[in-house]
Amino acid sequence: MSYYQALLIIICAFLAPAAAGYLLSRRTNPGKWQQFHEVGIAVFLQMGVILAVIIAFVFTNVWDQFNDASNAVDREAVDLQNMADRAAYLPPAEAFAVRHALADYMQSEVNSEWPNMMRRAVSVETTVAFTHLFVAVASIPLAGSLVEGTRESLLHLIRDVRDQRQLRLFQLKTNVPNWLWTLLIGSSAVLVFFVMASGVGHHIVQGALVGVFAAFLAAILVTIHLLDYPFEGSIRIEPDRITNTLAHIDDIPVIRPDPMEQAGP
Repeated sequence: MSYYQALLIIICAFLAPAAAGYLLSRRTNPGKWQQFHEVGIAVFLQMGVILAVIIAFVFTNVWDQFNDASNAVDREAVDLQNMADRAAYLPPAEAFAVRHALADYMQSEVNSEWPNMMRRAVSVETTVAFTHLFVAVASIPLAGSLVEGTRESLLHLIRDVRDQRQLRLFQLKTNVPNWLWTLLIGSSAVLVFFVMASGVGHHIVQGALVGVFAAFLAAILVTIHLLDYPFEGSIRIEPDRITNTLAHIDDIPVIRPDPMEQAGP
């Protein structure tokens, strides 16, 4: 959902109830509603509290999941940068192989995985690129304690990259259930009707009051929907951290001499 679509929904949520409240106010005698106000206000307040609790629960849960997805991208980018840095301690052939696999994986994330995530799908190309990265690390020959320690460190980092990617992909499907949306929208509609039947007395004020209240509820629900899908819509997590890591993949030059070159002919 884009900002324009969200704004259109909020505007419609204002105009339609405002018009309905205005017409209802003109066609009915506000005095007829007075006898129901004492009971109606009590019910309105109780329903308002219940709806506020539900909205707070849903919003907190959705916001936490959005932050979890964002933190997973941050941690994955840090792990990838650490892998690129530690690859400098490998012999040149293995170091360049690991960095090449890292570059392919990150380019696949930016060019394939993120567009797929906007459609709530997983990129097979990125999965293959990750497999190649793992093979590049796992196939490093053990040639001394430094290489062995670097290889173990890279394997630990690549496992964490896998975990963060899985967490990121898991967030594609953790959306608010349809039943909960039905409850939120239905409860909001009932509260809007209560405001519509409040019998303010002035037709324009009545319509404006109903419209503002409905638009406010719509804005909250639209915000929840935007946060519910962290990789699509206007409020989404961009691959900027991955792109930045890709740009700094060669910050530490590969300066460790190749043992074969040291040995000479």
